[in-house]
Amino acid sequence: AAQHKSNPIIIIPDAHTGGVLGIFIDRSDSLIATCGVDGMVKLWKLHPTLTPKCTASGHLSEVNNVSFSGDDSFVASVSGDQTLRIWTAATCQPVNTLTGHTGEVLCVYFSQSDSGRYIATGSSDQTVKIWDRQNGVEWRTLRGHTGAVTGVAYSYNDSLIASCGEDMQVIVWSPSSGQPIIPLIGQPH
Repeated sequence: AAQHKSNPIIIIPDAHTGGVLGIFIDRSDSLIATCGVDGMVKLWKLHPTLTPKCTASGHLSEVNNVSFSGDDSFVASVSGDQTLRIWTAATCQPVNTLTGHTGEVLCVYFSQSDSGRYIATGSSDQTVKIWDRQNGVEWRTLRGHTGAVTGVAYSYNDSLIASCGEDMQVIVWSPSSGQPIIPLIGQPH
C-alpha cells in the first residue's frame, strides 16, 4: 500500500520540558490542552495563530492525561501523584483536587453533556472512578479490571463509559448502576 505523507497544520515545538503525555482538543476547536512529564498542564489558543493561553501547575508528578468538559469550561488532569485536578479553561486557575485512587492515575475523560458534571478516571490501582465535579466528591468506583486501567471514555450522551487496560480487556459500563454491560476480553474471533 502506498504511504501518504501529510503535512501538519500546526506544530508546537518544545510544548513541554520532557515528553508530552496527553492532549485534548476542545469542542469548538479553539483550544488544545497538553500535559507532560514536567508536571504541567498547558492550554494553547489555535486561532487566529497558535499562542500559549495559560499554564496550570500543582501536580507533584508527571501529568498523564487531560480532558475538556463538554461545555469547554473546565479542564481535568490526572497524575502519578494519584490526584485528579480540575482547572478553569479560561485562566488555568485551580478549582479542585480530588483524591481516592491508591495508584498512579493514568487516564481521564469528562462527561460530554453541557454541564460536565461527571469525570471518569482510570488508575494503576485497577479501578475506574467516577467523580462529581459539582460536589467535589468521588461518586462511584467501578471494579472489574485485573490490571492497570489505561483508558476511559464517556459516550457522547453520557449513558456509557468504556475502559481498557493492561489486562487486555475493554469493559463497557453503565455509569448509573456501576455495573459492566459488555466485557470484551481477548482478541476478536
